[in-house]
Amino acid sequence: MSPAEWFATHRILGLRHSWESATPCGETPPTPLFTLQLIGTDDQAYESQDGGMAAENLLNTSLIDSHLMREAPWSEGHGAAPGHLGGGMLYYALTHLLCAKRCVCIGSGGGFVPRLMRQAQRDLLRAGVLEEAETHLIDANLPQSGWGSPHWLDDDSFFRRQFPDVTLHLRRSDEALPSFAPGSVDYVHVDGDHSYGGCRRDFELSLPLLTERGVITLHDTSLHEQERSCGVHRVVNELRRSRRIDVIDLPLVGRGVAIVRPRPRQVGRVRRFFSKLKP
Repeated sequence: MSPAEWFATHRILGLRHSWESATPCGETPPTPLFTLQLIGTDDQAYESQDGGMAAENLLNTSLIDSHLMREAPWSEGHGAAPGHLGGGMLYYALTHLLCAKRCVCIGSGGGFVPRLMRQAQRDLLRAGVLEEAETHLIDANLPQSGWGSPHWLDDDSFFRRQFPDVTLHLRRSDEALPSFAPGSVDYVHVDGDHSYGGCRRDFELSLPLLTERGVITLHDTSLHEQERSCGVHRVVNELRRSRRIDVIDLPLVGRGVAIVRPRPRQVGRVRRFFSKLKP
Protein backbone atom coordinates (compact mmCIF):
# COMPACT_ATOMS: atom_id res chain seq x y z
CA MET A 1 0.00 0.00 0.00
CA SER A 2 1.39 3.39 -0.97
CA PRO A 3 1.52 6.27 1.58
CA ALA A 4 -1.21 8.09 -0.36
CA GLU A 5 -3.49 5.04 -0.29
CA TRP A 6 -2.86 4.51 3.41
CA PHE A 7 -3.77 8.05 4.37
CA ALA A 8 -6.77 7.99 2.04
CA THR A 9 -8.20 4.94 3.80
CA HIS A 10 -7.50 6.07 7.38
CA ARG A 11 -9.68 8.98 8.48
CA ILE A 12 -7.65 10.87 11.06
CA LEU A 13 -10.48 11.92 13.34
CA GLY A 14 -9.34 11.03 16.83
CA LEU A 15 -6.54 10.04 19.17
CA ARG A 16 -6.34 6.88 21.20
CA HIS A 17 -3.59 5.55 23.46
CA SER A 18 -2.80 2.35 21.59
CA TRP A 19 -0.18 0.65 19.46
CA GLU A 20 0.75 -2.92 18.57
CA SER A 21 3.83 -4.17 20.35
CA ALA A 22 5.25 -6.03 17.34
CA THR A 23 8.83 -5.06 16.56
CA PRO A 24 10.80 -5.46 13.33
CA CYS A 25 13.96 -6.80 14.97
CA GLY A 26 15.37 -8.29 18.15
CA GLU A 27 16.00 -5.60 20.73
CA THR A 28 14.01 -2.72 19.30
CA PRO A 29 11.76 -0.90 21.77
CA PRO A 30 8.14 -2.14 21.72
CA THR A 31 6.59 1.30 21.46
CA PRO A 32 6.69 4.09 18.88
CA LEU A 33 7.91 7.62 19.51
CA PHE A 34 4.32 8.87 19.51
CA THR A 35 2.23 7.35 22.30
CA LEU A 36 -1.10 8.48 20.82
CA GLN A 37 -2.12 6.68 17.66
CA LEU A 38 -4.04 8.52 14.94
CA ILE A 39 -7.15 6.53 14.04
CA GLY A 40 -10.40 7.03 12.17
CA THR A 41 -12.94 4.91 14.02
CA ASP A 42 -14.35 7.53 16.40
CA ASP A 43 -16.13 10.77 15.63
CA GLN A 44 -14.89 12.40 18.83
CA ALA A 45 -11.36 13.09 20.00
CA TYR A 46 -10.24 10.95 22.92
CA GLU A 47 -11.38 12.66 26.13
CA SER A 48 -10.46 12.23 29.76
CA GLN A 49 -13.06 11.22 32.35
CA ASP A 50 -13.73 14.83 33.37
CA GLY A 51 -14.71 15.73 29.80
CA GLY A 52 -11.52 17.61 28.93
CA MET A 53 -8.80 16.56 26.56
CA ALA A 54 -6.67 13.67 27.79
CA ALA A 55 -3.65 14.66 29.85
CA GLU A 56 -1.30 12.51 27.75
CA ASN A 57 1.99 13.53 26.22
CA LEU A 58 2.02 13.14 22.47
CA LEU A 59 5.66 12.06 22.68
CA ASN A 60 6.78 8.91 24.44
CA THR A 61 9.20 10.54 26.89
CA SER A 62 10.17 7.15 28.31
CA LEU A 63 11.37 6.02 24.90
CA ILE A 64 13.20 9.32 24.37
CA ASP A 65 15.22 8.91 27.57
CA SER A 66 15.74 5.14 27.45
CA HIS A 67 16.60 4.70 23.77
CA LEU A 68 16.95 7.92 21.82
CA MET A 69 19.00 9.94 24.32
CA ARG A 70 20.84 7.16 26.13
CA GLU A 71 24.58 7.08 25.47
CA ALA A 72 24.19 9.74 22.79
CA PRO A 73 27.02 12.23 23.44
CA TRP A 74 27.02 15.44 21.44
CA SER A 75 23.22 15.33 21.13
CA GLU A 76 23.22 18.70 22.91
CA GLY A 77 24.65 20.11 19.69
CA HIS A 78 21.23 19.40 18.24
CA GLY A 79 19.48 21.20 21.10
CA ALA A 80 18.51 17.95 22.82
CA ALA A 81 18.27 17.40 26.58
CA PRO A 82 16.73 14.73 28.84
CA GLY A 83 13.10 14.33 27.80
CA HIS A 84 13.54 16.88 25.01
CA LEU A 85 14.52 15.89 21.47
CA GLY A 86 15.44 19.37 20.26
CA GLY A 87 16.48 19.11 16.62
CA GLY A 88 15.90 15.38 16.86
CA MET A 89 12.22 16.15 16.42
CA LEU A 90 13.07 17.68 13.04
CA TYR A 91 15.00 14.62 11.88
CA TYR A 92 12.17 12.35 12.98
CA ALA A 93 9.50 14.58 11.41
CA LEU A 94 11.25 14.90 8.05
CA THR A 95 11.69 11.13 7.80
CA HIS A 96 8.08 10.58 8.81
CA LEU A 97 6.59 13.31 6.58
CA LEU A 98 8.53 12.16 3.53
CA CYS A 99 7.72 8.50 4.25
CA ALA A 100 11.44 8.12 3.58
CA LYS A 101 12.36 4.66 2.39
CA ARG A 102 16.08 5.41 2.43
CA CYS A 103 17.88 7.80 4.78
CA VAL A 104 21.61 8.52 4.81
CA CYS A 105 23.42 10.19 7.71
CA ILE A 106 26.93 11.45 6.99
CA GLY A 107 28.79 11.60 10.30
CA SER A 108 27.41 11.00 13.79
CA GLY A 109 29.52 10.98 16.94
CA GLY A 110 26.83 9.55 19.21
CA GLY A 111 24.40 8.00 16.74
CA PHE A 112 21.68 10.51 17.64
CA VAL A 113 20.49 11.51 14.16
CA PRO A 114 20.39 7.99 12.67
CA ARG A 115 18.40 6.86 15.72
CA LEU A 116 15.69 9.40 14.95
CA MET A 117 15.70 8.53 11.26
CA ARG A 118 15.37 4.84 11.99
CA GLN A 119 12.79 5.30 14.75
CA ALA A 120 10.56 7.18 12.31
CA GLN A 121 10.95 4.38 9.79
CA ARG A 122 10.16 1.77 12.44
CA ASP A 123 6.97 3.63 13.29
CA LEU A 124 6.01 3.86 9.61
CA LEU A 125 6.68 0.15 9.16
CA ARG A 126 4.55 -0.72 12.19
CA ALA A 127 1.70 1.40 10.86
CA GLY A 128 1.87 -0.28 7.46
CA VAL A 129 2.69 2.99 5.68
CA LEU A 130 5.97 1.54 4.43
CA GLU A 131 6.73 -2.05 3.54
CA GLU A 132 10.49 -1.57 3.60
CA ALA A 133 12.91 1.13 4.72
CA GLU A 134 16.58 1.54 5.46
CA THR A 135 18.87 3.97 7.28
CA HIS A 136 22.58 4.23 6.49
CA LEU A 137 25.28 5.81 8.65
CA ILE A 138 28.55 6.88 7.01
CA ASP A 139 31.51 7.67 9.28
CA ALA A 140 35.19 7.12 8.51
CA ASN A 141 36.36 7.52 12.13
CA LEU A 142 38.97 10.23 11.51
CA PRO A 143 39.69 11.79 14.95
CA GLN A 144 42.62 13.68 13.46
CA SER A 145 40.09 15.94 11.74
CA GLY A 146 39.38 17.50 15.14
CA TRP A 147 35.84 16.21 15.68
CA GLY A 148 36.64 13.06 17.67
CA SER A 149 35.84 9.38 17.12
CA PRO A 150 32.32 7.91 17.05
CA HIS A 151 31.09 6.80 20.45
CA TRP A 152 29.37 3.74 18.99
CA LEU A 153 32.35 1.95 17.38
CA ASP A 154 32.29 -0.92 19.89
CA ASP A 155 30.03 -3.76 18.72
CA ASP A 156 28.59 -3.86 22.24
CA SER A 157 27.72 -0.16 22.34
CA PHE A 158 24.14 0.78 23.15
CA PHE A 159 23.59 2.17 19.66
CA ARG A 160 24.85 -0.96 17.92
CA ARG A 161 22.77 -3.24 20.17
CA GLN A 162 19.52 -1.28 20.01
CA PHE A 163 19.73 -0.12 16.40
CA PRO A 164 21.25 -3.09 14.56
CA ASP A 165 19.00 -2.25 11.63
CA VAL A 166 21.08 0.86 10.82
CA THR A 167 23.58 -0.05 8.08
CA LEU A 168 27.10 1.19 8.87
CA HIS A 169 29.65 2.36 6.32
CA LEU A 170 33.01 2.83 8.08
CA ARG A 171 34.66 4.84 5.33
CA ARG A 172 34.83 8.33 3.90
CA SER A 173 31.68 9.85 2.46
CA ASP A 174 33.30 10.34 -0.95
CA GLU A 175 33.89 6.58 -1.01
CA ALA A 176 30.49 5.50 0.33
CA LEU A 177 28.05 7.90 -1.37
CA PRO A 178 28.78 6.73 -4.95
CA SER A 179 27.53 3.27 -3.94
CA PHE A 180 23.96 4.61 -3.85
CA ALA A 181 22.00 4.79 -7.09
CA PRO A 182 20.96 8.23 -8.38
CA GLY A 183 17.45 9.18 -7.28
CA SER A 184 17.33 6.53 -4.55
CA VAL A 185 17.63 8.54 -1.31
CA ASP A 186 14.80 10.50 0.30
CA TYR A 187 16.74 12.21 3.10
CA VAL A 188 20.44 12.99 3.63
CA HIS A 189 21.85 14.55 6.80
CA VAL A 190 25.30 16.14 6.37
CA ASP A 191 27.34 16.28 9.60
CA GLY A 192 30.75 14.89 8.63
CA ASP A 193 33.68 16.97 7.41
CA HIS A 194 32.79 20.46 8.70
CA SER A 195 35.31 22.33 6.59
CA TYR A 196 33.92 24.43 3.77
CA GLY A 197 35.36 22.12 1.14
CA GLY A 198 34.27 18.96 2.93
CA CYS A 199 30.71 20.13 3.53
CA ARG A 200 30.37 21.39 -0.02
CA ARG A 201 31.70 18.08 -1.38
CA ASP A 202 29.22 16.06 0.70
CA PHE A 203 26.37 18.27 -0.50
CA GLU A 204 27.40 17.96 -4.15
CA LEU A 205 27.76 14.18 -3.90
CA SER A 206 24.37 13.89 -2.20
CA LEU A 207 22.44 15.98 -4.73
CA PRO A 208 22.15 13.41 -7.54
CA LEU A 209 21.12 10.75 -5.04
CA LEU A 210 17.92 12.56 -4.04
CA THR A 211 14.48 11.47 -5.12
CA GLU A 212 12.15 14.15 -6.48
CA ARG A 213 10.85 14.82 -2.97
CA GLY A 214 14.23 14.41 -1.28
CA VAL A 215 15.78 16.86 1.21
CA ILE A 216 19.20 17.47 2.75
CA THR A 217 19.89 18.86 6.22
CA LEU A 218 23.20 20.51 7.11
CA HIS A 219 24.25 20.62 10.77
CA ASP A 220 26.36 23.24 12.60
CA THR A 221 25.29 26.21 10.52
CA SER A 222 25.80 28.68 13.39
CA LEU A 223 29.45 27.96 14.20
CA HIS A 224 30.64 31.18 12.57
CA GLU A 225 33.33 31.79 15.17
CA GLN A 226 35.08 28.55 14.17
CA GLU A 227 35.63 29.69 10.59
CA ARG A 228 38.84 27.75 10.06
CA SER A 229 37.40 24.40 11.09
CA CYS A 230 33.74 24.90 10.23
CA GLY A 231 32.55 26.32 6.93
CA VAL A 232 29.01 24.95 6.89
CA HIS A 233 27.47 28.42 7.05
CA ARG A 234 29.44 29.44 3.95
CA VAL A 235 27.88 26.56 2.02
CA VAL A 236 24.42 27.60 3.22
CA ASN A 237 25.03 31.22 2.19
CA GLU A 238 26.08 30.10 -1.29
CA LEU A 239 23.00 27.92 -1.64
CA ARG A 240 20.82 30.93 -0.88
CA ARG A 241 22.19 32.59 -4.02
CA SER A 242 20.59 29.95 -6.21
CA ARG A 243 17.00 30.46 -7.32
CA ARG A 244 16.74 26.76 -7.98
CA ILE A 245 16.93 25.67 -4.38
CA ASP A 246 14.97 26.31 -1.18
CA VAL A 247 16.88 26.89 2.07
CA ILE A 248 15.55 27.23 5.61
CA ASP A 249 18.23 27.84 8.25
CA LEU A 250 17.36 27.32 11.92
CA PRO A 251 20.43 28.79 13.68
CA LEU A 252 18.98 28.58 17.19
CA VAL A 253 18.22 24.85 17.05
CA GLY A 254 21.29 23.50 18.80
CA ARG A 255 24.30 24.65 16.82
CA GLY A 256 22.14 25.36 13.82
CA VAL A 257 20.59 23.18 11.15
CA ALA A 258 19.52 24.06 7.61
CA ILE A 259 16.92 22.28 5.51
CA VAL A 260 17.78 22.29 1.81
CA ARG A 261 15.44 21.21 -0.95
CA PRO A 262 16.24 21.43 -4.67
CA ARG A 263 13.12 22.53 -6.47
CA PRO A 264 11.50 19.88 -8.70
CA ARG A 265 13.67 18.91 -11.68
CA GLN A 266 16.43 21.29 -10.58
CA VAL A 267 18.94 18.84 -9.08
CA GLY A 268 21.18 18.85 -12.17
CA ARG A 269 21.05 22.63 -12.51
CA VAL A 270 21.98 23.17 -8.87
CA ARG A 271 24.96 20.88 -9.29
CA ARG A 272 26.12 22.91 -12.32
CA PHE A 273 25.68 26.11 -10.28
CA PHE A 274 28.02 24.75 -7.61
CA SER A 275 30.60 23.65 -10.19
CA LYS A 276 31.02 27.28 -11.27
CA LEU A 277 31.87 28.52 -7.77
CA LYS A 278 35.48 28.81 -6.72
CA PRO A 279 36.44 26.66 -3.70
